[in-house]
Amino acid sequence: MTDLELAMLLADAADAITLPAFDSSTLEVSTKGDGTVVTTADLAAETAMRDLLSRHAPDDGVVGEEHGVTGADFRRWYLDPIDGTSSFAAGRSEWATMIAVEDFDTLTAAVVSSPALGRRWFASRGEGAWARSLLGGEEIPLRVSHVDSVSMARVSAWPPAHRIGPTAARSVDAFLEMAGVAAGAVRGRDVKPTRDTGFPNAGILIAAGALDGFLLCGGGPWDVAPLALVVEEAGGRFSDLDGGRRVDTGGALFTNGPIHDTLLAWARED
Repeated sequence: MTDLELAMLLADAADAITLPAFDSSTLEVSTKGDGTVVTTADLAAETAMRDLLSRHAPDDGVVGEEHGVTGADFRRWYLDPIDGTSSFAAGRSEWATMIAVEDFDTLTAAVVSSPALGRRWFASRGEGAWARSLLGGEEIPLRVSHVDSVSMARVSAWPPAHRIGPTAARSVDAFLEMAGVAAGAVRGRDVKPTRDTGFPNAGILIAAGALDGFLLCGGGPWDVAPLALVVEEAGGRFSDLDGGRRVDTGGALFTNGPIHDTLLAWARED
C-alpha cells in the first residue's frame, strides 16, 4: 500500500465518524486547556486513524492534535481529525480532516477531506495535486494561479484576531495592509485582502488558483503539513515565516510562487 493509499484509508475512516456526528443533535463539545473546543468526534476520529496506522504502519510515528506524539520521529504521520472544530460544532460546513506523512523530513502524501462539502483534495510527492467529489466523478488536477504581481494578488490570512495574540495580530494586520496598499495602487482594482476566508485550511484555495497568497498564523504541524504538500504539488510554494520549510513553527505562508518572496517579507515585518 502506498502512502497516499493509506492516507485515503485514514480519511475514509475519519469521514465515517465525523459526518454522522456533524449531522447529529447529540454531539458532545468541551473546552481544552488552551481554550479551543474539542468534540467526541475529534477524539473518536483520531483514535480510528491511529488504530489503522498501528495495523498498516506499526513502525511509523504519529503526531496528532488530540492524542499527542507517539512512536518514531524519522517517519511520522500528522493527523488533525477535525480542522475547524468550532465550525463543526456550530453546524457550519467549513471543516476538514487533515492528514500528511513525512519520511525523513520529506512530505510524501497528503489528504484534506471535507465530507460536509463533499470534497477531497490530495497529493503525492512528484505526482501532482488533485481534487475529487466524494460522490464520485473524475479527479481534477489542481494548479495555482499565474499572478506574478502583488498588486493583482488575492491575499488572505487566518485566523481572526480574537484567536491569536496581539503580536501575531499586528503581523497579520501589517501583512494585509501592505496587500491592500499594493491592490489600491492599481486603478479600478476592487479586491480587498481579507483576514478570514471562513475556511481555516485555505491553502487549498491557493492550490486551486482561487487565492494567490495565504498567511497562516498559529496552528500545529497537522495544520501545515497537508497544505504544504498539496500547494507544492499544485505548482505553488510553502515556507515557514523564517523562510525555511519546517511545519512546526506555528506559522506558514502558502502562495502561487512568483509573489512568495514579497509576501514573506511583508509577513515578517513587525
